Amino acid sequence: MSHGFNDASGLPGGRWISPGQYIADGGQGSVHYWVKVDATHRVIDRIVIKDTWDSEPTSEPVEWDGMYEELVRKGMDLGVSKSGGYGNAHVDDRFYKEAYIQGLLTPADGELSYNMPLRGYKRGDKPDPRQRPDTTHWRLYMDHLHSGDMHTFIQKSVKLDDFGTYEPIPTPEPFIWYTLQCLTSALIQMEEAARTRPKARKAGDETIVMLDMKPSNIFLAPPGGPRYPVYPRPIIGDFGGAQLTHKTAADNVWGAMQQICTRGFYAPEMTRSTQIDEDDMEDHQIESLRVENLPVHSWTNVWQLGRSIECMMRATGSMNDVDWATATELQRESQIKRSPPRFDYSPGFQYSTDLVNLVYDCQLFNPEERPTPRELMEQINENISDHTKFMDYWGTEAWVREQEQYPAQRTKEEKEKLRQKNARRVLDGKLYFLHDYQDKALAERYADLDMDIPEDCALVWGGNEAEYKLGQVARAGDTPQKPDKRKRSNESDDEDKLDSRLRKKPKK
Repeated sequence: MSHGFNDASGLPGGRWISPGQYIADGGQGSVHYWVKVDATHRVIDRIVIKDTWDSEPTSEPVEWDGMYEELVRKGMDLGVSKSGGYGNAHVDDRFYKEAYIQGLLTPADGELSYNMPLRGYKRGDKPDPRQRPDTTHWRLYMDHLHSGDMHTFIQKSVKLDDFGTYEPIPTPEPFIWYTLQCLTSALIQMEEAARTRPKARKAGDETIVMLDMKPSNIFLAPPGGPRYPVYPRPIIGDFGGAQLTHKTAADNVWGAMQQICTRGFYAPEMTRSTQIDEDDMEDHQIESLRVENLPVHSWTNVWQLGRSIECMMRATGSMNDVDWATATELQRESQIKRSPPRFDYSPGFQYSTDLVNLVYDCQLFNPEERPTPRELMEQINENISDHTKFMDYWGTEAWVREQEQYPAQRTKEEKEKLRQKNARRVLDGKLYFLHDYQDKALAERYADLDMDIPEDCALVWGGNEAEYKLGQVARAGDTPQKPDKRKRSNESDDEDKLDSRLRKKPKK
């Protein structure tokens, strides 16, 4: 469902083209890959455009008062107004919840974010492909995180056994701790952004609740960052089901809030029981009734985070659904303690007690007993140094410099053998992360060390390589398209107007 090869949504001096690459299709829209090229067709930027058709009113709710102006300040209005222009959309025509939430979570100063950053949004003009009446076409512009998502990571974390069968293998514990740390940072950002936004409640009790956090909504930013540079950086994305709320919000208290979630990831408080007669109920059923009627809040994010981490530990992208109304006390618990992950490929492997206990506590049945995001981060920071195995340091410039203190003296023939060996290491996936090092000289220095990541810390699959590297020549439609019956339109944007706004810096 591409919307034209010549969408001019980028910087001056170039144009955006779609190589025809389809990424995903959801219930309300689709996602496609776009690259910005200069006059010589060399790639100078990469984004994804998400097209959605939303049936919710576009009139801005009172709780979001002042937020559109904040999005404008961040340069995120790429054409929202019905009448044209930027930054002047009418209050009745500008509200798109997903854009507001994602824009709120995007730092204005370029600070590192653990939630998927938004570049901008605009109103589209194409009809709903599902032919639903009274929908609005919206376009969201985001960075392309080509490394993929956690669900794909789990699926590809396999090895071929002696019988020709692909067997799941355990995810290295240092990467799980890193994921825990990144995603907990995202939950803290959700609280802080909600409570410091324009005209937030004075009570300071609001938060953003994801409601559909799961491995496929945890994306992987490319490796090469300042910490854990050989690992992709996990971040939370897809805010279509997210809600801004607080514990006493009427729709939250009475269970009237729209909830989009995946089976197996419903937290106990996300259900609403219709049982009200407690006379014939057992004690654990009465407790279930009380918990099921608690509001969703940060504790819901914590539960779904724990559920997603347990998926990583069990090498599965899904979990069994639980009927919380009828569940026994044993069924309410995460089974991570009673039935820890087992791997035929790695008999005897087990995760640390520290990690198991944290994941278990995140999924406690009673939300009030779970750690808050900040308490969870404190527990992570207390324990993580015992389980990183120096992977937070491995591959950094300081680490490379340290290894270079004792350089190997190689002859010309030995250097050529190392070059050939490195080529094989690349094919074997052992140097996957070097593709994304921004400092290419550092990547070469690392390769020359002839040191591979310790086997118990190495990822079997560390993410996709970028389809188009910066500087690579690209032309519209020069990669195979996913064959489908979707019709293509010729939507294009005004190059001079929209081109200059996608990377516009926020006003101070």
